[in-house]
Amino acid sequence: MEDETQISALVSRTTKELLERHVRATGVKKGHLVEQALRHHLQALQELPADIVIHPKLVVKRKSGDARLGVDQPAQGQGLGVQLLRFVLQLTLGMADDYGCVGVIVDAKPDASAFYAKYGFVKVDAVEGRSDARPAPTPMFLSIRAVKGALGAS
Repeated sequence: MEDETQISALVSRTTKELLERHVRATGVKKGHLVEQALRHHLQALQELPADIVIHPKLVVKRKSGDARLGVDQPAQGQGLGVQLLRFVLQLTLGMADDYGCVGVIVDAKPDASAFYAKYGFVKVDAVEGRSDARPAPTPMFLSIRAVKGALGAS
């Protein structure tokens, strides 16, 4: 038998529930299931052509990715929001190159949804990590492809 080592990882609640459901249904031990799944995944990564594999390097969660973007009401209408958004989109392009970022997600306040929509953000349903803010914000997404288009990048 191979030497064993302990590892730990944070997984989503959904993944945990799927794992536990499978364990209950099959009687397979969690450790064995995780070991086999990880081995199959790593083997597939070795066998696939390197140019089609995109390795995730950074996962942004509400705790690590929280940032506030906004313009104080008396300063609105002077183009500051557009300048801030452009700056964030430029940062996003850098993150996409460095870490594999796929886009920008914002929790738009009700009165800011139209602003983000004007720049290509689309409403999305939050599966996990909904904001507790009230009034409830609208989750919106802009893909890296759209960011590049908006900034005229290739």
